[in-house]
Amino acid sequence: MRIRILGSAAGGGLPQWNCACANCTATRTRTIEPQTQSSIAISDDSEEFQAWWLINASPDLAAQIECTPALQPRRAPRSTPVAGILLTNADIDHVLGLLLLRQQEKPVVVYAADETRSALAWLDCILAQFCGIEWRKISADFQLLNGGITFRAIQLPHSTAFQFRDNLSGTIALVAPSVAMVTDELRDATHSSDV
Repeated sequence: MRIRILGSAAGGGLPQWNCACANCTATRTRTIEPQTQSSIAISDDSEEFQAWWLINASPDLAAQIECTPALQPRRAPRSTPVAGILLTNADIDHVLGLLLLRQQEKPVVVYAADETRSALAWLDCILAQFCGIEWRKISADFQLLNGGITFRAIQLPHSTAFQFRDNLSGTIALVAPSVAMVTDELRDATHSSDV
C-alpha cells in the first residue's frame, strides 16, 4: 500500500487568506512553507499503472496533482490515475476539488456516508452537466477498494474516518482528518492500525 500526503493544512490552507496568526505570518514571510488543504492519496502496489484513490478533494487539488507525478496523466493526453474519492464529510474544503474533475470521460466515483451525499445534492446538479457522479455506499465492514486494498468506514459525529488494509501485507492505515470527538470505535481503530 502506498500513501501520499497531498496536503495537511486546515480549511483555507496555510496561509489562510484572513488570518495573521504566527504560522500564517511566517508563511507569508517565507519562514515556513505554504501548505495545501488536507487530502491524502492511497494506492496498492499491484498495478503497473497504479490507480489512486483520494481521501477528500480539496480546492487545491490541481496544485496537489501537479506536485505529485504519480497523480498526473500518463497513459493518454486526457487521462488520470485518480480512480475516485472517499469523502470524510461535506465540508467545502473537502469537496470543491470534485468540480475540478468534471472533465473526466466517466462519472467521478465517490464513496461517502448518506449524510454527506444528501448535503451534496447541489454538487450532483452541477456535475450532471459534465461527467456526473457515481455514488457508492460505505460500510463499517471491510469492502474492496481496488487491487489489494480493502477499507471500512468509522462513523464519527459529523464525519467519517477510514481504515485501509493492504490484503497482501496485512498493514492497516487509519485516516481521520476531521475528528471532533474520539469515540470508542475510533480509539479501537487507532490501536489496530499500523499507521
